[in-house]
Amino acid sequence: MFSIIKGINTLFRTLFLFFLLLLYAYFPDIVSLRSTYFHISLQKEILFYVLLSSEIVLYIIIKYCIYVIREKKMSFFFEGEKYFFSIWLYGFSIIIHICFITTALFLNILNNAEHLNVSNYGYIAVVSLALVVIWFLFLLYKIIRFATFRISS
Repeated sequence: MFSIIKGINTLFRTLFLFFLLLLYAYFPDIVSLRSTYFHISLQKEILFYVLLSSEIVLYIIIKYCIYVIREKKMSFFFEGEKYFFSIWLYGFSIIIHICFITTALFLNILNNAEHLNVSNYGYIAVVSLALVVIWFLFLLYKIIRFATFRISS
């Protein structure tokens, strides 16, 4: 199970980098982030490197957290809890990559030369953020389950 989740994580990391390179090719020289409340214009190189660096930072944080949980001798975790938290972190990385991909695609819709109606695609951002909230609620549920198991035993 652990290797399957790890492989899916690698697949989504690769997909994000593929979409990032593809969108870099399609973005105009000045990428516009506009809303009813603000308007920001960035060069596409700056946006590309910000998204790429966020991918690298996410990778380092996930790898370090998994190293700390699985490799260090942490006495307050049972073996099953270490396994669960490692899988949860890889799953969280998958969810964040889904958010990155949908954000990059949404930026492409915003900066499309055909001037598509953005309001038709607003649900994309809401769904990706809902995935993050559901993933954290799942973590909270499992922590409560682990705590009640420890109290009962």
